[in-house]
Amino acid sequence: MYAPDPPKAAPGTDVTLKGANLGASPAGSQLTPNSEPIPFTQWSDSAILFKVPSTDPAASAAWAPPTKVQLATVVNGQTSDSVAFTVT
Repeated sequence: MYAPDPPKAAPGTDVTLKGANLGASPAGSQLTPNSEPIPFTQWSDSAILFKVPSTDPAASAAWAPPTKVQLATVVNGQTSDSVAFTVT
């Protein structure tokens, strides 16, 4: 995966995460900041689109900005390398 675009964003912001071999079908795939799955709006073999969640999925509470997380994907049970992202 490549650095997210934008690399820093507030909750509710659309973010694109580009990469290669992300898996053409989202069935069973996950996007995970700090190993906690979050919803995504679109998934293709070369990009994932998502909105920054309003709460930190690891804490089930509002983000304490700035919060740095590591974004990774899980596809077919395999976890990708992670990339840094900051919630502002």
